[in-house]
Order: sequence, then C-alpha cells, then structure tokens
Amino acid sequence: MLKPLDFFHRIELHEKTLPEMRPMKWGWWEPLTHAWDVSDMNAFIPPDRGGNADMVAWNRTGKNKSFGMFGVNILPKADSPRYHATETIHCELERLSLDALIRYISVSAVELDCDICFIHHISDEEAPIRQIEARYEGVPLSRYRDGSEKKLSISARTLPYWLPSLPWGIVFGDAYVRMFGMECLLSAPAFKVEKLSDSAVYIQLTPNLSDLESDYASFHAVRLQVQAHLGNAAFFDAARAYPLRGPMGEMSSAEFMKALADFRCPPPGTNGFKVPEFHFIED
Repeated sequence: MLKPLDFFHRIELHEKTLPEMRPMKWGWWEPLTHAWDVSDMNAFIPPDRGGNADMVAWNRTGKNKSFGMFGVNILPKADSPRYHATETIHCELERLSLDALIRYISVSAVELDCDICFIHHISDEEAPIRQIEARYEGVPLSRYRDGSEKKLSISARTLPYWLPSLPWGIVFGDAYVRMFGMECLLSAPAFKVEKLSDSAVYIQLTPNLSDLESDYASFHAVRLQVQAHLGNAAFFDAARAYPLRGPMGEMSSAEFMKALADFRCPPPGTNGFKVPEFHFIED
C-alpha cells in the first residue's frame, strides 16, 4: 500500500466508515501536529519518500478517545520475505463504539482485500497466554501507561508461521478462506459467523467484548472449540513453536550475541504448523 491512491483510499475509508473515531491530529512521527483534513491527498505523502506513502500515526481526544496508525508494507530486501501493510486502532474498552468497529473491519476487509482483521482486549487473565506468544515472536507485549498489558498486535512477521490464539472478533480474508475452507469457517461454533464476501468471513466468539473481563473462562472455552474446529495446527502451540526473531533462554550477553549471529529461523510450516499462502499486491 505504498502508492498514494491506494494509501489514501484507506484513509478515506476510515473517514467515511468510522466517523465515531475520526482522527483529530496526525503526523509521520511524534509529536502529531497536523490537523486531520482529508481534502488534500498529497498532504499525507512525505517529501522524502520519492512519491511513496509512509506510516501515518493519528490520535483523537475527548469522546471516543483513541489513537492508531496506517502502516505501509515493508519492502523486501534480497532473500527476505514480504510483509503486510497494517492498520491499528487502540481505544478505551468502556467507551469504544463496538458496532462501529465491527462495521469498519468488515467493510475494510472486503474493500482492501485484507488477509486478517480483528478486535480484541487483553484481560489480566489472558495476559499470560499473550506473554508466551510474544516471547516466541521476539517482541514485547505492548503496555499501557499504567503498566497493564492490554494491546494485542497480530504481527505481519508472525502470520507466515502461525496464528496467535483467536481474538474476540476476527475477519479471515482470502488467504485463510483458502486455507481453512469456506464451509469450515461458516460452520465454526461461535456466537456469530457471517460471510462478508466469497473471500472473507467474520467470526465473533461471544456476544460482548467485555466478556473477556466479566467471564474470561467461558470466552476461552469457546475459543478453544473454534480453534479445534478450524484445526489446531494453524494456531500457536508452545509445545511445537520455535523462536522467530532470535535466540531464547537464559544466557550471558556474550552467549546471546553469538547465538544471535548464528540464529536462523526455520521456514514456515515447520513442526507441523498449517500456514497460509499469501498473495501480495504487486508493486
């Protein structure tokens, strides 16, 4: 999503489909000083990228307080994999417009041909699961300013290897429809399953996102049932997982640096994980 027209379409989609979370300020880096105004596409294209788009961060204060980022795909170097363009939105559980967010990821998934979109909240009970996943991914679990671990990022660098434990609401796009099969996705034992297009399915595990706080055990039970239905081989399993970004374990600094120099991540599909085939947009 480096091309200005493609990138700007994402911004327009946010403006049109998610007015409840219309950004107020934006920028390519902190501090965010530009007033949000989508009347001029060229304003969002930085002057030092040769006409290509770059990451745009934004925030919103007051009602529906939120912040997020539109990220471009990572251009591959020689013998390195390609990664997805991304978008993130973080908001307050007590104030978020949940119906609007569900509508937004459903529309975005179809219009932008997304491979995966999700809505989730990490409760204190779930944090240990996400900590283990993050350890194998080689990235720390994001924290809020009060120290709580509440943000979930399904990394584009992780998706070729496995899916993290299912979030509360998720849209599976083309790559996963091909991997799981449409019939299998539509028959998932979740609270809500909706076919959005021939290449996108929305699955919602329980009625309310707040279930992760009020009744995590029931939420997790449904998650395990859905994962088993889709096939556990597609999801993270600590018994079969391997580090993706670098060596793990207790070691001295010198030992770590040597291990890091020797580190080679196994190819996707290792240890019996079932992985998708992504069809990337051509530059």
